[in-house]
Amino acid sequence: MWQQIVSFHKRLENLSIKIKLIVALIGILSISLFGLSIFNYHQSKNELEKTLLEEQNILVEEIYAMLQKELSMPFFISNSIANDLFIKEWISQGELKPELMQQHINQLKKQYPIFVLALTTNKNNDYYNGSEIRQLLADNPKDQWYFAFKRKQAEQEMNLDNSKEGILSLFLNKKILNEKAEQIGIVTVGIKLEKIVDLILAKQIGKDGKVYVVDESGIIKIHKNKRLVSRKDDLLNANKIQEQDGISTIATKILTSKRGNFEYISRENSKILVQTEFFEEFGWHLIVEVSEMEMFIPIYQLFLTNIGVQFLLILFIIFFCIFAIDTLITKPLNKLNHNLLTFFDFLNRKTDRVKLLNISAKDEIGIMSDIINENIVKIQDGIVKDTLLIKETTQIIEHIQEGFLTKRLLNEGNNRELVNLRQEINEMLEVLEGKIGRNIYNIIEIMEEYGQIKFDRKISHPKGEIEINTNKMGENIALQHQRILVQNEELQQQQEEIESQRDYISEKNKEIVLQKENVERLYDNIVTLSEVGRRITSILDITKLTSEIYIQVNQLMSAPIFAIALHNEEQNELDFWGIKNDVDQVVFSSDSLENDNFMSVWCFKNQREIVINDFESEHQQYVQNPVQIEYETRHSMVYLPLQIQDKFVGIITVQSFERDSYDEQSVSLLRNLAVYISVAIANAHNFGELDKAKQMIEERNKQTMDSIRYAQTIQQAILPSVERLERVFGKDNYFVFFQPKDLVSGDFYFLTKNRHTDSPYSFLATVDCTGHGVPGAFMSLIGSTLLKQIISEKRIENPYQILETLHEEVIRILRQKKTNNSDGMDICLCRIEQIGYEHEIVFCGAKRSLYFTENGILKELRGDHKSIGGVKISTKYVFANQIIRLPKGEMLYLASDGFIDQNNVSREKYGSVKFRALLQRISSLPLKEQVKILKDTIDKHQEKTTQRDDITVLGIRLT
Repeated sequence: MWQQIVSFHKRLENLSIKIKLIVALIGILSISLFGLSIFNYHQSKNELEKTLLEEQNILVEEIYAMLQKELSMPFFISNSIANDLFIKEWISQGELKPELMQQHINQLKKQYPIFVLALTTNKNNDYYNGSEIRQLLADNPKDQWYFAFKRKQAEQEMNLDNSKEGILSLFLNKKILNEKAEQIGIVTVGIKLEKIVDLILAKQIGKDGKVYVVDESGIIKIHKNKRLVSRKDDLLNANKIQEQDGISTIATKILTSKRGNFEYISRENSKILVQTEFFEEFGWHLIVEVSEMEMFIPIYQLFLTNIGVQFLLILFIIFFCIFAIDTLITKPLNKLNHNLLTFFDFLNRKTDRVKLLNISAKDEIGIMSDIINENIVKIQDGIVKDTLLIKETTQIIEHIQEGFLTKRLLNEGNNRELVNLRQEINEMLEVLEGKIGRNIYNIIEIMEEYGQIKFDRKISHPKGEIEINTNKMGENIALQHQRILVQNEELQQQQEEIESQRDYISEKNKEIVLQKENVERLYDNIVTLSEVGRRITSILDITKLTSEIYIQVNQLMSAPIFAIALHNEEQNELDFWGIKNDVDQVVFSSDSLENDNFMSVWCFKNQREIVINDFESEHQQYVQNPVQIEYETRHSMVYLPLQIQDKFVGIITVQSFERDSYDEQSVSLLRNLAVYISVAIANAHNFGELDKAKQMIEERNKQTMDSIRYAQTIQQAILPSVERLERVFGKDNYFVFFQPKDLVSGDFYFLTKNRHTDSPYSFLATVDCTGHGVPGAFMSLIGSTLLKQIISEKRIENPYQILETLHEEVIRILRQKKTNNSDGMDICLCRIEQIGYEHEIVFCGAKRSLYFTENGILKELRGDHKSIGGVKISTKYVFANQIIRLPKGEMLYLASDGFIDQNNVSREKYGSVKFRALLQRISSLPLKEQVKILKDTIDKHQEKTTQRDDITVLGIRLT
């Protein structure tokens, strides 16, 4: 290598100055320009990488902020519905009239931008969605979501569904809690995420940039390429990033990181920059990909363009320098060299004439040419004079040689003349020597300076001048180089512009961060607003509501004045409940709707918002001559209409004494608050109506209860008294388990003896009338009265005839042939006669059985499979008697179907099989224990389940 450098240096030494200058110039320009271009390219590349990362960061933050913003509304809606007072009261009051809840759900669907709204109650797991009512079952796979969420501690959960291609839906489940914080139901809200999906798919960096979403297992959920999106119901064929070319190499890192910057090499051998962000609310990984090569193409093209421009510039500079060197240096030096050679030939007598240098330039070479011309003229003049002197001397010498001087001396013959002659000759020689010597010396000096004698030393001065002029030309070349540097500075300015753009992007990033903070603050405000809404929707008094909202609004914004106005249709005015910061109580006022100069009237009539931040300059947009509300100047004010369903019911207003008090965020909060206020007003209105209805109902209930209690007194009066039961069966030989569902009962038990004869018969019956409560009680009065008339007045003692007659009388009294009334009764009737140590029991039943023990074994006599009353096939029924004889000590059991048909929490009836087994088990026990066991058993079976029917069981031990 060193030898090659030395060899190249030697070759350079053999080149002319012109070639050396050109080679040096090409080297300097190439190194400086190409080096600077390469440096700028790498700098721009590095800056672009940073810019790409920042743009990816900005894009991720922007999507995150928009997602938070879009998600705030469904959370707000679910919280609002979960705290709906009507829903809570409807569930707490026993879910009466399901059609009311269906109507309410459909109204909420119209009020909120949702496509699914469903309510599930905990009591019976009933599901309401506005169109159908069904019971959710634990063994139904489609219903597992409900039972799973019901067991969770969390009050809210979110699920995503993309079972339909191209449609992504969000389902929010929110638990409904009562005042004791107990779960009473679940509300489900479904919202289509079309806007969020479009937002994500619309974002990209560059032509081939990608923005898509995967879940925690890597399944692609949102992607511009629909074929890659995995459907929820086809997870076996789901597309995962672990299976995609390129990104599969970093898939594990992405899925195990909350966020990060990664890269991989694509199939086209291009580096792909990847940035990810994890959204815990969804369980999503947001992935942003950008091709580095694609983004670097403009810079690479600019780099090649700069290289081409610089190459052409170098060629131009080289040709210009060659022309300048030839014109300014080479040609003058050639002329100078030619004239000097001619002058040397003149000195050597090779020529007779010398031309002066014709160089008109005023630079160093021109000055040097003028000096040389002056010296050439001097030398030429000296040579001419010396030539003449030499000629004269030669003539003298010739005269001497010819003897002229000798003749003269001889003729003179005088030594004195000889001495004088010698003296003249010496003087002439001295003069000649002096002139010739001086001229020769001058010539030698000139020759020493410009001649060829000792040329190396003598030519050093002009060579130095040439080098000086060459340096001057270098300075001119450097000036051209400076111009090139100016162009590079322009490139540098472009780089600075890129840096400026980066600063701009950084500022935008800061703005987005600020926007994110604003969104987070907005979300916090919405959460706070949701809590405020939960509190105010439970306030049913408008005065208390105004005070509470005033306190809460001032925590969110500046609101020295706050008021709620409701439309008074009778007076055609807006009634205000308002409060100010310097007044501790709510003040009532009103604005007439006939006066259009009120801001409130404009807002209500036009059903539009009013937002003013400078009253003096902005009020004319709404009212030309506004009414002076107070002596104080209110510069900022907001009026918002209140709407319940499709009806505008009033307005709310906040006002401030300062200008520019309300921005868009404040107005947005007030809009959301207006929804809660509308709900609260609706609740208050409904509560007022409910309260009136409640008072009316309470009054009617009181009257009804008084009537029912009176009916209870009457019913108890018709039932056999304790004294009668003891007189017939003995004190400890019977029990009555009589448990009506309501105060009055559709069941009754009957005991009588024929008063008009000395009949030995006792008639005992349990009767289950159609219905329970008041209707059943009326039927029990009819049944009891008819039995007494048939047995005592008509003196019918045969049990089957008693039932046939009872059947005909019920049809007649209730006019069932004309009214199609089908009310009736089931009955177990026994005629008991003691014959010695035995008892003869004649049994006749209408859909009821008689249970008895024989030798300690429980047996059953089934009644006829038809009821008393009702027009079905025939009005003439034929019943059959069944006769048994039982010794003393055996048990008789007469019962209605209430005990057997009672449900437990699993809706399982107690059943006749278990009832017979229970009677068998207790039949030998004392009757007080028997009735206690019966009561405890049905209570245990029933648990907290509501009693569904009246219960009657009679037990008689024959004595």
